[in-house]
Amino acid sequence: MLTKEESKGDEMMADLRDQIFIEKPLEEVFAFAVDLHNTPKVMVYVLSSEKITEGPIGVGTQFRERRKMGAQDTTSILEFIEYIPNRSYTIQSETNGIEVIYRYQFKTYDNGTLVDFTGEVVAKNMMMRFIRPMVINMLKKEDKDCLSLLKKAIEQREKINK
Repeated sequence: MLTKEESKGDEMMADLRDQIFIEKPLEEVFAFAVDLHNTPKVMVYVLSSEKITEGPIGVGTQFRERRKMGAQDTTSILEFIEYIPNRSYTIQSETNGIEVIYRYQFKTYDNGTLVDFTGEVVAKNMMMRFIRPMVINMLKKEDKDCLSLLKKAIEQREKINK
């Protein structure tokens, strides 16, 4: 488990929260998770994710994500706003006045990796403040299995490579 200090106040701001243990080395789990090309494998409502900036992944790297939200497809730009190799990363996106911030923390734990996820939804205008609870509920529904699917994808990758 991550300590309160390591979670840095997430418990007060997090609208979404999950945690999972993966029996794989931290470096392997982090490398798979941080490569957002893998997002459609771990988030069933994400249709595609394409890197649109040059260079290695780090602060400022952007991906274009196409996602099914309700009855329509939406496209948003995800940007890495924090990146600490093999420890944590935070991605931010804004669509139609709603900002979403997803933070992933990784820690070696019992011969594997503990992954802690928190998500925050911020309304950027008055109208979106009324819609914000619906967006949170939709994201909880759509992204609820992302860490269990991350674990499954990493495990299946190993079986495929054997």
